[in-house]
Amino acid sequence: MTYLLLVVVIIIFGVLGFFLMKRIDCFLEKNRKEQVKLLESSERYLRIGVSNPYVIDSCSDAVEKCGKKFPDFEVLFYSGTEEELLKAFLANRLDLLFLPEKSAVKMDDDYCSKEIELSCVSTIMSDAGLTVEFVGEKKNKLKSFWKQDHKKQVIVEFLKCLDEISHYV
Repeated sequence: MTYLLLVVVIIIFGVLGFFLMKRIDCFLEKNRKEQVKLLESSERYLRIGVSNPYVIDSCSDAVEKCGKKFPDFEVLFYSGTEEELLKAFLANRLDLLFLPEKSAVKMDDDYCSKEIELSCVSTIMSDAGLTVEFVGEKKNKLKSFWKQDHKKQVIVEFLKCLDEISHYV
């Protein structure tokens, strides 16, 4: 009698385990598909690297204008030293790179380049109530670099918007 009860319990656990494994398999497959979607969706980001974070605020109008033309794209800004930004750009972690005009960086034919002038704007830290004033020239001449790939159209349009806005500042 106890063997019969043990066999029934083992069969019940086997059936429950089978259904549980089916559910886990469905969950893992769904999770994998979501991860693939997230990886593919990173293509909708325009990742911009700047060596001078004070110029980011002067890009806000261009981001807004470009966002109306390309609503599927979001803009992410990154700041760092020229060397760090150049490494990230060459590793395809940045789509557009702004470096100072004096920078000695030379790119090969796979990359496009354009000079642009942007204003440095004071930064306000709202939580602390601090204003960080930029000391130096308010206008910054920068070199922009980007790769000739599927994001080229968005980048060129963004640079056009920046050009239009920088003439009014």
